Amino acid sequence: MTKITALFALFVSSVLTVYASSDINAQTGVVDTNQTNQVCLSIQNADLKKGDQIFIVLPEKPQSVKTATIENKLTSSCSRNPQTEENVSFYSLKLSKGKFDQPIVGFGMLNSKISAPVKGVVSVDLNKDQKKEYFRICSSTEGLHLTVWTGKPLIGKRIWHSYYYLGYDVVPNCKKADYKE
Repeated sequence: MTKITALFALFVSSVLTVYASSDINAQTGVVDTNQTNQVCLSIQNADLKKGDQIFIVLPEKPQSVKTATIENKLTSSCSRNPQTEENVSFYSLKLSKGKFDQPIVGFGMLNSKISAPVKGVVSVDLNKDQKKEYFRICSSTEGLHLTVWTGKPLIGKRIWHSYYYLGYDVVPNCKKADYKE
C-alpha cells in the first residue's frame, strides 16, 4: 500500500467515525427491562463494545439519570417491545449502582455530557451546537412515544423519535408534535 493510499484510507475512516458519532440514531436508543428484569438497550448502532458507558434517562417526572455499561451484544431482541425499528442492535446492560424495582422504559445515550436534572428535567447537548436537547415521553392509545427535542419539548425542534408498543390500552396524552413526521 502506498503512503497516499494509506493516508486516504485513514482520512475516510476518520470522516466515517466523525459522521457516525454525530448521528443521533447511533447515539440514542431505547432502554427497557424485560420479563426477567434484564436491562436492554435497543439502538441503531452495531458497533458498541463491552464496557461502553450508557446513560439511561428516565423520562417520568422528575426525570433522572442512571449509568450503565454494555455487558453483551445480543443476537436477538431482549426488549419487551415487539415492534422495534429496523437495523436495531440489542445489548444487555449492567447498571453501575442498584437495580430497577419495576419495569422501565427510557432513553439510552452514548457519548453524552448529560447535565444533572434541573427542576426535575434532564438536558444534554447531543449535536454539540451549544443548544440543549430535552427528553419527552407520552402515551398514545397502545404505546409510548419517546422523543428528543432541541429546545423545549413541543416548542423546539424534534430531532429523534421512537415508538414503544405496549400491547394494551393506555390513556393517550401525546400532542400532534410528538409523532408527526
